[in-house]
Amino acid sequence: MEYIKAILYRKLNPSDFKKMYDIDKPETGGGQTYIDATGITTEEFAKFSTGGRTIPSTYIGDDRPSFVIDVSVLGNRNIHQEIEFEPRHNRKNYKISRQNLKHKHPAWSPDNNFPEPDFENDPDFSNVTENLTIYILKTSTNSYYAGFFDVDIMPDNWPEGIGLEKLFEEERRGVIFIEREIPFQNSSDNPFMIDELIAEDNVDGIDISKISDDKIEYDNDDVSFEIPTNITDIVVETQPPEVSIRKKSSQPRKYRPVKRDYVKSNKNKKIAGDTGEQIILVIEKQKLNDFGRDDLSEKVNWDSKDKGDGLGYDILSYDILPNGEEKEIFIEVKTTTGSINKPFDVSINEVEFSQEHSDSFYIYRVYSLSSDCSKVKYYKIAGSIPENFNLIPTSFQAYKK
Repeated sequence: MEYIKAILYRKLNPSDFKKMYDIDKPETGGGQTYIDATGITTEEFAKFSTGGRTIPSTYIGDDRPSFVIDVSVLGNRNIHQEIEFEPRHNRKNYKISRQNLKHKHPAWSPDNNFPEPDFENDPDFSNVTENLTIYILKTSTNSYYAGFFDVDIMPDNWPEGIGLEKLFEEERRGVIFIEREIPFQNSSDNPFMIDELIAEDNVDGIDISKISDDKIEYDNDDVSFEIPTNITDIVVETQPPEVSIRKKSSQPRKYRPVKRDYVKSNKNKKIAGDTGEQIILVIEKQKLNDFGRDDLSEKVNWDSKDKGDGLGYDILSYDILPNGEEKEIFIEVKTTTGSINKPFDVSINEVEFSQEHSDSFYIYRVYSLSSDCSKVKYYKIAGSIPENFNLIPTSFQAYKK
């Protein structure tokens, strides 16, 4: 199977767009024909271009090579053309050479639905380039594919948690190296075969901390976690990083069949969820022991296990107030093998309970859960769920009209 290993990208500006269509080209010929790649280092270009060839510099005193790769059109590997990354003379940066109307890569041409100039409605080309980004994918076979996108948010069918979010942030250029095994599919709409990865790949014997987000939760075999009795290596995030809510894409939703064993999937999610709750149970007991309150540590209880689901929380524990008094708290644990920003499901029961007990309710979010649980990453947030999280409906109960 072919995997995606790296993505080189460049967000275009009006000047880049003009060069690609020979707009404002001098009548005497010449003119700038390249796309500047300031900010991408020689080392990054060298690492990205290992499937191509190098050309010695023609500039005296500059020992930086040019890197040449053969790049296919994403979605049609039979159409391909070389792209050269060349150092700029007397500059520290590189450029993507010869991307004018005659020589630019066919992936970035109108024949491949690349935008064209609209002189009447967009004379300065600020609208057409607002979100226009070209990119080149490198795969595990050292093959290269070029494409583009023209949206301001990540498409719904692209996977989260592998670094693609950078493509839609303010940085205008860069290289994203992907360590996880994300299968490649030669599709201009979605080159990331994440659904098939989840459904078909087997991760038996692989450390789940090193694979794609939540893959373990959809594995076709039973999963297990080794929970230590004492957790000594705890990475605590008291607050998650500031992130904006993921807006709904303006692109039409794509409906694709996915083969998945939902019985096995739900079972594995339950195992991961129970593991997270057991870990927080250990952490809470240790917290109270550290305060010298062994009496309270013994009273910490896994209520959702002993009393059953539906309480609106998982663990009954205690906080020690500044005046030394104890306070009963209710903890709902949400666990994922994915990244810190992975959204989680909540029930209406949990939402309502958190609102009724907002002064003593906590969400504990366990993330990046690994198979040996030797390092625990989590953050906790106090207060009601609606006050702290954006809630997006993902399913409904339907009653006949």
